[in-house]
This record gives sequence, C-alpha cells and structure tokens, in this order.
Amino acid sequence: MRLNITHINKIKKADIILNGLTVIAGNNDSGKSTVGKLLFSVIKSLSNADRLSSQSQDRIMRLNCAALYMYVKHTETESGEKIKGVILPSTAAAFLKEVESFANDKRWVSQLKDKLEKINIVPQQRAKIIRSIDQLVQLATESSNSEKMLERAFQSIIGAEFLNSICTYNTEMSEICFSEEQGKDITIQIKENKVTGFKCKTETFVKDATLVESPLYIHLIDILANAQMPGGHYFNIAGKDVLRPLINYHIKDMAQKLDAFRFSLPDNVYSPFIQKAQTLTDNITGGHFYFDNAKRNMYWKKGEQNYAPVNVASGIKAFGVLQMLLETQALDESKILIWDEPENHLHPEWQIKFASVLVELAKAGIPILISSHSPYFIQAVRYFADKLSMNDFVNYYLAEETEDELCVLEDVTDDLNRIFMKLAQPMNEIVNLGL
Repeated sequence: MRLNITHINKIKKADIILNGLTVIAGNNDSGKSTVGKLLFSVIKSLSNADRLSSQSQDRIMRLNCAALYMYVKHTETESGEKIKGVILPSTAAAFLKEVESFANDKRWVSQLKDKLEKINIVPQQRAKIIRSIDQLVQLATESSNSEKMLERAFQSIIGAEFLNSICTYNTEMSEICFSEEQGKDITIQIKENKVTGFKCKTETFVKDATLVESPLYIHLIDILANAQMPGGHYFNIAGKDVLRPLINYHIKDMAQKLDAFRFSLPDNVYSPFIQKAQTLTDNITGGHFYFDNAKRNMYWKKGEQNYAPVNVASGIKAFGVLQMLLETQALDESKILIWDEPENHLHPEWQIKFASVLVELAKAGIPILISSHSPYFIQAVRYFADKLSMNDFVNYYLAEETEDELCVLEDVTDDLNRIFMKLAQPMNEIVNLGL
C-alpha cells in the first residue's frame, strides 16, 4: 500500500509505503500524528460510506421532505391555494418516492417548478418551496453517485477528526492519494477544507482501521462508546453555527471495539490472532483483561486477584488494548492498526517488549503504522525486524522541517542514523552538563 500526501496541515509532502510495519519518527508538532489520522479517515470513509452516507442521507431527505410539507401546509392556510394533491402528492412519503424516481429527469423538475410559478402565493413562500425541492433533488442525485457518497462520507469523518481544518494554510489545493498496487486507486482533492473530489477506481482490500491514541481510554469505555459523534453540539459564534463534536471519530471507534470485549466469541471461532492475544499480556505483564459476566464489569486479573481498569497501570493498559483488539477480531490482515506514539506510558524495558509484539503482529500479516519519538522504541523495532527477518517489510520515515515551517516526510529506511541523531540531540546537549 502507498499513501501520498500533499499540503495536509503541517505536512507539505509525504510519500509513504505501508508494506507491513511503517514507522514515522520526528519531533513534536512535525505532522506525525496527522499521517495516522489521515490514513484512518481515508479507510473509514471507504468502509463506512454506506452507513455514513446512505443512511444519514436517507434520514436527511426524510426530514427535509417532512419540513417541506409542513411549510406547504402553512402556505396553503395563508393563501387558500391547494398545493398538496394538486401540484405535489398528498403525502410527504409519496413525494419522496417521486423525487427518488425522477431526480435525474430535468423535465420533471422543470414542470414541477412551472406549476408552482402559476399559483397565487407570496413570492418568498414560492421561492422557499422551490429551494427545498432543489435540495431534495440534489440529495437524491448524490445518493445514486458512489463517488459523491464517498465524498460526503470523507467530509463527515474529517469534520470529526480535524474539525474541518485539514488544508495547509494559504495553499490552493490539498491532495491525498491511496493505493494498494501500482497507480492511484483513490484520489481525494480538498480546497479550503472542503472535499471537491473523491475518485475511487477499485475496491480496496483494506476494510477497516483502528487508531489508538491512548490506552487510558480503557477505563472510560462505557462513556466513550456512547458519546455523541460526529454530530456534536452547535454553538453560535459571531452569528455562525460552529460544530463542536464531543469526541473525535477515532476515539469513539476504538471505544466501541473495546466495548465489544464484553461479548464472548463463539467457541468455534478460530484465529491465530486470538491465540496470540490470550498469551500476550500474561507473558509480559503477568496478567490479562477479562469481562466478568456475573458482575458485568471488566477486570485485569493477576493470579487470583482482580483489579478494576482505573486501578491498573497505564503501561499494562497498552498491552490490554492490544489483547482486546485481537480477541474481538478488530485486527487482521485486512484491518490496519495505527498507533500514535506507543511508547507513551511505557518504561524502556516495556517499550522494547511492546515493539517486539508489534513486529510479530506485522509478521503475522497485520498492517501497522506507528509514529514515535523514542529512540528506545525505534531501535527495538529495528532489532526485532532483523531478528524475525522482517527488514524488507519495515519502512522508516523522518519528519524534517522546511524553510516555510512545514514538514516533509523523508524515507530513511537505508539511513536510520538520521533518526537516532535527531532524537538523541537533546540528550547529547546535556549529557556532559557540569562535567
């Protein structure tokens, strides 16, 4: 797989190979996290297009049609003119079926407007009715266009992930290209934070993505899994309605996957990833997470003692997240894992062990993208990739700042010393302090 990015937030240019395990290194505020969020948004827009576009679009059409008929009723009362049953069907449901059937028939739309022009109603009321009809026709037309539906799905997701602020400041056009083979399977163009094109040539093999930003969400699963997203709340600021989603899409997505841990999988379900999960946390942390059906609570079990997640160390939660994602089959060869700075909450020894686990999962076939600024962690990836004969399938990138204060991601797979020199520089500056 390959992800090409042009002018997305801090990233000026990036051409990233996703060939097993991909590592993006760099300082804070260098665009590392943006890559993961962007890849997540692209893949989720594909996997969720039907749910986010078709269902929400149908719902919007029903609500708009109901609102139109309420206004038509008000207009009829004021003017004495008969519209329903004469120009429009008697019910909103019947008119919605007509719109869906004839939306692409310009003659039908034109005749409908001509009839409305001939009745004696207030011009403002006529204009409002016609505009409402135009909006319904546009929605119906888009619902039959798969690329338009993908465009709407992607716009919805970046609204929740980036708060509709995704383009590099003062740039004319931003572009994202994603492919699994040679060529550009998916091309997305964005102008002034609005998606202007979404071209999808072929169906992709990757079906889902999970973005892990923090393992601390484990003890907030119930809250996050049921939080509002991506609609959020609207606040009126300077006369404009500004959307403030309660949580980002990737947080709710991960919480819902972790929440599925409470439902036991059938005994006949087999997966090598599930087997690996069952020994993962035990071997490293000395315990594992499980769901107590009797108490309807999740616990970390160590020996004979049970601990509530809120009382479990953050580093253990990191391994717990992996265990739960694997056991609920949220990860496999067609579902990519994106982990932002996995070294967080882990001391050096466990950073190394966590890196070994990720390399093992990549070798087993799970595509993985991680961002990191820990030399411990990256050296561990390097070591275990070599040990497990994975060198050909691990790619490293370094975020470097440009003169215009943006960043480019440079392929440093063949020169990892550049990563270590950059990340070790602060320590080198103080290591001999006072000596």
